[in-house]
Amino acid sequence: MAKYIITTVSTFVLKYAIEAECEEHARDEWVMLTDPDCCEIKQTHVSEDIADVREATDQDIINEADEYMKDYVLRRVREVKYD
Repeated sequence: MAKYIITTVSTFVLKYAIEAECEEHARDEWVMLTDPDCCEIKQTHVSEDIADVREATDQDIINEADEYMKDYVLRRVREVKYD
């Protein structure tokens, strides 16, 4: 069977808590954040949509994987089970 790499885009709604003298200062602070985890108070996954699908070789899959997964990424390929 062929193997495919499916690329998706996930959308999240994030909420942050920032204390400031006015809304403009709070917005400015958020823009300048270097560590948004410091004030993130909620994260909700909204959707995940397919952006691209392409047939791939084992080497393509290894090349696309994060560095720490390269040694075992092919074991993570999911096979469609047909009856």
